[in-house]
Amino acid sequence: MVRDGAAFFYLANELLTMIETLMQLGIKIPKVLKNLVEVFKNECR
Repeated sequence: MVRDGAAFFYLANELLTMIETLMQLGIKIPKVLKNLVEVFKNECR
């Protein structure tokens, strides 16, 4: 169970990093994903 949680955490973290990178490159990202990235950024602060 802990292993699954850790795997999910790292996968989600990598996905958010990839989305942020695509946004910086100017690639169009659906607004839902942009909002998701902003929510997680604000939650981490």
